[in-house]
Amino acid sequence: MKTSPSKRQKNAYNDDTIVVAESDTYCSKEILGKPDTLTLTDFTGCITMLTLYIQEDTSYTLTYSQDVTKGKGKLVLIAPDDTVQILPKAGSPYDTFLSKGTYRVKFVGTHTNATVTIAAERSENK
Repeated sequence: MKTSPSKRQKNAYNDDTIVVAESDTYCSKEILGKPDTLTLTDFTGCITMLTLYIQEDTSYTLTYSQDVTKGKGKLVLIAPDDTVQILPKAGSPYDTFLSKGTYRVKFVGTHTNATVTIAAERSENK
C-alpha cells in the first residue's frame, strides 16, 4: 500500500466529484473487515461500503454507525443522478425513500481512524 495519500485522495472529503466516481480512491495503513463493517487506520479518501439496486420506488431504512476516533469522516448516500447526501452522524436508523436506480453508500475520510458499519433494509409498508 502507498504510504501517503495522493492529492485526489486528500481532496475527496471536500469534493463530491471525486466521491461520486464509480471507483474508490483511498490510502490507508490498515483496513479490516468486510465492505459493510470496516475498521480503518489512517484512512484518507473514499470507499464504497454498500450498493443498492432499486427495482421500484420504495422506502428503505439505513442502519449505521461511525465511530471516528481521529481525523474527519462521514457516510454519504449517492443517488442515481450523482447527488450526494451526507448521512446524519446521529439518527441511525435513517428512513429514506429511494426511486428506481442504483444507490451507493461511501465512507469518506481524512487521516481517519474509525469503525464504520452500514446495513439497509426495505421498509415495510404500514
